[in-house]
Amino acid sequence: MVNAKMVAETKKAADPVALTQMIQKETQTANFNKMDQIRRRVDATVKDHKTAEALKPWYNYMCKRSAFHNAYLPTFKRQNVTLVDTEGRGVERITEKGIVFISTCGVEMGSSSTNIGKMGCVPCMASIPVTF
Repeated sequence: MVNAKMVAETKKAADPVALTQMIQKETQTANFNKMDQIRRRVDATVKDHKTAEALKPWYNYMCKRSAFHNAYLPTFKRQNVTLVDTEGRGVERITEKGIVFISTCGVEMGSSSTNIGKMGCVPCMASIPVTF
């Protein structure tokens, strides 16, 4: 999130408070732009409006673990896939039809989004279907 403008301003800063405010503003702008890019990607990929709206992130970049592997969003185009939106409450119960748990591993904080995971690979995605 640090850009050339921020580095130049840091080198010539006389007022640390103004510098801090400038960095906060630039960081927030960069956060918004990155997350808006992700929201546009959701719109371009997921055609069902209700599903797309539920998948859009409305928080700062890296505030939560990103779940946007290249195969993730296109999955919601499939007829046998339905998003279960828990609206932030988590899973309430498991029914007789089963549940799918999805987990990721290998995320490295502080790296660029193009260099995620161990040795620069995309995090491994593990789908574990559980049927009864």
